Amino acid sequence: MYKAIPILFSVFFLSVSDYAQAKQSKPNTPIPETFQPLNCEKRLFWTAQHPQYPEGISALYTLIQKNLRYPALARNNKVQGTIYAGFIIDEKGFIKSPQILQGLGYGCDEEVVRVLNLMPQWIPAQQNGRNTAIKYILPISFYLAI
Repeated sequence: MYKAIPILFSVFFLSVSDYAQAKQSKPNTPIPETFQPLNCEKRLFWTAQHPQYPEGISALYTLIQKNLRYPALARNNKVQGTIYAGFIIDEKGFIKSPQILQGLGYGCDEEVVRVLNLMPQWIPAQQNGRNTAIKYILPISFYLAI
């Protein structure tokens, strides 16, 4: 147990020092048009107000659950796992550029993109009192019932 504690502190120290070096090397870096997830490309970006699905996150999961179909090829090959899908929620709340960041294949990736394109307009993120685009990553799981 005592051996794990120095490792945790060193990992924390390295991540803090990496952030400090990135911050010092680019002091006048402008804020990008699209905010990235936390700690992407050694920069930390937070929006004052995160994007919101219109009826709440439980309604988002309900939309996915009702519309997502397990592809026959994936079912026949007993493919299971989690797909990480990324997309941009633009300044008006529309979904742009849906893409699979980590997929499963066997038709599951295409099915996730199809369902992402069914999503309605979101409430956009805000930074400094104005709407801004932000990249959003959504995990979607495919598991067969036993």
